[in-house]
Amino acid sequence: MSNGDAPVSGSALANHLRSMRGLRQGNHRDVLRGIPPFSMHIIRSTLGDFILDHTELPPGTASLVIGHEIAGDRRDELDRVGRTGKRWYFQAQRIPEKTKAMAAWSEALLKAYSAAGGRYPD
Repeated sequence: MSNGDAPVSGSALANHLRSMRGLRQGNHRDVLRGIPPFSMHIIRSTLGDFILDHTELPPGTASLVIGHEIAGDRRDELDRVGRTGKRWYFQAQRIPEKTKAMAAWSEALLKAYSAAGGRYPD
């Protein structure tokens, strides 16, 4: 049975990482013990660098996925979007472009996980 698209807050992954570190109320089990602390910004930076350096995707795709505007991604002033418009009015999420970037990133992560000796649960 599938519940379809489940809504997720913008801080869901950061909250999940805090839970895995045992830092959230009622959870004191650190399942990431031994893994150096890292932030979501490190993951976003690494993802953006990966898209720019290891794929043939347009540079603006990195900006779309990490949700930031990278200098040089716009062709001219007409490509600029104000913060108010971006935050409150525009609904297009550019899912086709993001899907290609996330597929490349996911494949790279799974390959690195396997190469490091990672094992998937049975």
